[in-house]
Amino acid sequence: MANKRFHDLPEFFKLHRIEVVSSLPSFTQGRTDKQRCDGVFEDSIKALQMRNAVGYGLVDTGLTLNLVYNPAGAFLPPSQDALKKEYKFAAVNNVMCRNTISVGWDGYLYDCDFNQMLDLKITPAISQHLAAFSRF
Repeated sequence: MANKRFHDLPEFFKLHRIEVVSSLPSFTQGRTDKQRCDGVFEDSIKALQMRNAVGYGLVDTGLTLNLVYNPAGAFLPPSQDALKKEYKFAAVNNVMCRNTISVGWDGYLYDCDFNQMLDLKITPAISQHLAAFSRF
């Protein structure tokens, strides 16, 4: 994010089907910024969203995005199952659009207006459009 020269990399990665590995010392802003510098966490999330916008981390795109926990200090990270539970719990508390659905002019559905702007439709694909729903 710091260098605009590299903002085209997600498209390059997609074109060449490159498997991406991204790491952070923590999934919390405070810990990440403490180790790497103020603003790094927010920029890292923006960079991940740029990759999501071209299909990375989304179902059935074939574009692999690996997120790696890179803890600071002389200790091993917790087990993957423990981290998964903690990530999911942390994420739910910080989700802005928990009870909102956005409908595009063309009938496609998004779980948040931010995702609508990025054209990240809801999953699974079978329920991405209003036409997929029957009347009650």
